[in-house]
Amino acid sequence: MFYLLFPASPRPLIQRRHHFWESQKWADSRPKRWSQRSCSKVSSISRSRYLLYEGYRMLTPFAIPQFNGDPVLILPPSYMKDIITRSDLDVSLPLVAEHNTAARYTGDEYIVRNPVHVDLVKRQLNRHLKCLTADIADELTLGFLEQWGSGQYKSVPLYTSCMKIVSRGANRVFCGADLCRCRNPNFLEHSRRYTQNIFAAAALINLAPAWLRPMISPFATYPASRQLEYCKAIAVPLIETRLKAAHGAFISQNDALQWLIEDCIKRGDAVELDPVMLCRRLLRLNMAAIHTTSISITNAILDLYTSPETTRFVGGLREECERTLAAHGGVWNKEGIDALVRTDSAIKESMRLRSFGLIGTNRIITNPCGLDLDGKIHIPFGVQVATPIDAIHRDATFYERPEVYDAFRFSQSRFANQVYHHGPDGSRPSQSTPDLTTTSDTFLVFGHGRHACPGRFFASQEMKLMLAHVVLNYEVEIKGPRPENRDIGTASLPDNTVQIAVRPRR
Repeated sequence: MFYLLFPASPRPLIQRRHHFWESQKWADSRPKRWSQRSCSKVSSISRSRYLLYEGYRMLTPFAIPQFNGDPVLILPPSYMKDIITRSDLDVSLPLVAEHNTAARYTGDEYIVRNPVHVDLVKRQLNRHLKCLTADIADELTLGFLEQWGSGQYKSVPLYTSCMKIVSRGANRVFCGADLCRCRNPNFLEHSRRYTQNIFAAAALINLAPAWLRPMISPFATYPASRQLEYCKAIAVPLIETRLKAAHGAFISQNDALQWLIEDCIKRGDAVELDPVMLCRRLLRLNMAAIHTTSISITNAILDLYTSPETTRFVGGLREECERTLAAHGGVWNKEGIDALVRTDSAIKESMRLRSFGLIGTNRIITNPCGLDLDGKIHIPFGVQVATPIDAIHRDATFYERPEVYDAFRFSQSRFANQVYHHGPDGSRPSQSTPDLTTTSDTFLVFGHGRHACPGRFFASQEMKLMLAHVVLNYEVEIKGPRPENRDIGTASLPDNTVQIAVRPRR
């Protein structure tokens, strides 16, 4: 019946994939009947971590079901280098993003397939970080005052407050003070809700069979569409003003919106210069930057302030931050942020222990002939592969006491390296030492290889500024043991209902 309704469907391709999945090892028993496959998909919402750890012990490729799509082939670490060094003609990362956000139905397909904003981050954002640090620090300080206050002990929702603070810092860089300051708080709120609604819509759309998706997508995307209209009403007039000014005179704005405008003018790209398109690009940057950073800094605060060694860890971080800030005239700059070795380690250790995804380095096979890996397995076109990064991060082969949060795990080795490799002023660690932004075979939160997350340098700076501000300016109290994260499929999220008590330090 399917092939009568959809005669153009690539039946041989579907059959090849079916035979491929039939031939693979599964972390659990291979579901053969339709009812078993459906139950397996549903159970993967809560059982993915268990399945990944069971499969990881096999030391061979294995398959796991996904509640919102086709199965994923999980590759052991020994196969990873072969995948991440492959040509973009063989494997695709953007197609993974296209699937995860259901871009075909949520209206972002063109943007995902033409990632001008990603190229912008690679070429402009990282190069301008040095001159943007003070602005980011200023915006984050205002965000903390707004969310955490300046009076007596106050109970705050940790995840929600962190997301709002992260959003302010990120949008100061993306679109300048005009849209991120209190002069326009609605833009921040609507852009944040737009991102949340897009992910919710994508999850719902991907749950449905392919033939049903065009029918349910208008309903699933309605909340996001409303938020998009609100964002356009606020941002488009500002963008139009910028466009008019950019054609006539020198503009002193130093933010992603201005870089996009100038880049499109140079290329004569009329499509990209459309104000609505530029607004959607800004929202796409928000989607990439805000949630993962918010999750990571929330986890870092929870890990730090629920550790049995909280007093030692917080004291060590505070001493480092006070010393570094004093050495740089009481104002944060990039050199000062780079010198926060312990702070960097505390965040990196939290990301190691609680990465926001249980799998990573995802790719979809795009070579029409498929791929042969290590002469042992042939993977057909269209199959998604990934690496079990959470299991790798908790492997005792790579990390001593891997289940324990040790805030200074990475700073101890960096201090040792500085004896032999130090900067010209004797204070900065060598660039060869592994900081938060350094990816490796055993630290994969940001991916690895040439497609590692290009925004990780900005995210690292923002998180270090936030954690430094917390230890310098607040007393934090979290009652009881650390609240467990919630796994939803292969995503791992902090409990967004957690409340913490905060009070400015005296």
